[in-house]
Amino acid sequence: MENLFWDKKLSPEEIKNILKDDSHKEFIPFSALLLRRTTNSKDVFSNYLDEIRFCKNWRKIKQRMRKDEWRNPNINFWDEVYKVVVEKNKDKIQLVQKRDVLKKPERENFIDIIKKTRREHGLTQKELANRVELSQQTISLMESGKFNFTVKSLMKILKALDLEIELRPRVRYFSSVDSSQAVSMPLEYIDDKPQPENVHKTEAENRA
Repeated sequence: MENLFWDKKLSPEEIKNILKDDSHKEFIPFSALLLRRTTNSKDVFSNYLDEIRFCKNWRKIKQRMRKDEWRNPNINFWDEVYKVVVEKNKDKIQLVQKRDVLKKPERENFIDIIKKTRREHGLTQKELANRVELSQQTISLMESGKFNFTVKSLMKILKALDLEIELRPRVRYFSSVDSSQAVSMPLEYIDDKPQPENVHKTEAENRA
């Protein structure tokens, strides 16, 4: 196996551990460096990068490769490799993408609000399912984060629980709200209080 990281003060094992974890802050830089220095796909996929992880992150890796060395000919080579590997592993990649969606904290917050509100309304999963014409199993899977619900099903559930989704321009929204709380805030209870006539306030009006 060729030493492709001769200029890095890390052991081969440490580098491999970085390339096994695409959440690591050095994963993209090290992957880009690796692919800039070799076109030996067999060596790369056997000793450094998992094929699925490569496919998931190729766009980011390619951007980094261009940033580091815009005209590197290896970019075109790995672009073609990506197309072949994606086609070969498309079923596995879809499963990984679905699994990753379920891990997102935004989704977990969203589901927690629905679950909490159902209980506050005194509804069992079966009772909610009957109201929205879904199976109890579907509600159970949704609340455990194991089911990707459709927009139509989601809207039925929100209506049954007196919830709504509020969409706001991202810049205005995050400028006045703590980003750590931003996920759950768009999902609010509907009450009988009159809503403001003009919801599109300017930044100056918000600060006033």
